[in-house]
Amino acid sequence: MQHLGSALLPWLASAALAVGLLASLLTLVLRADDPTSPLVIYSAAERPVPLPLDPDGPIHVDLNRATFEEIDALPEIGERRVQRVLDARAERPFRSLDDVIRREALPTRVVEAIAERIEVLP
Repeated sequence: MQHLGSALLPWLASAALAVGLLASLLTLVLRADDPTSPLVIYSAAERPVPLPLDPDGPIHVDLNRATFEEIDALPEIGERRVQRVLDARAERPFRSLDDVIRREALPTRVVEAIAERIEVLP
């Protein structure tokens, strides 16, 4: 019997953790409908865009000074790419759009796609 108890212990610990995580998730989902809750959950289609961007309109985002939200609002950019830009510029500011590509902050295809909307100022 003692051997059976020691074999069940890791399983019970895992089950308890799973139940706790499930309870937390349910609490978050249930609170999402409460307008007084500070927690807001958006679907991908509802995700707010911090800047009022016209997809065809002119906007110039300086990659050396822009906030996370400003970079994330650009087309072709997601959270991972924004973070790569922020990490690269934390090491040192970008010197040019070619520098952005060379340092692998953004792929060439993306820089070319949004080149009219981004800039790198000293």
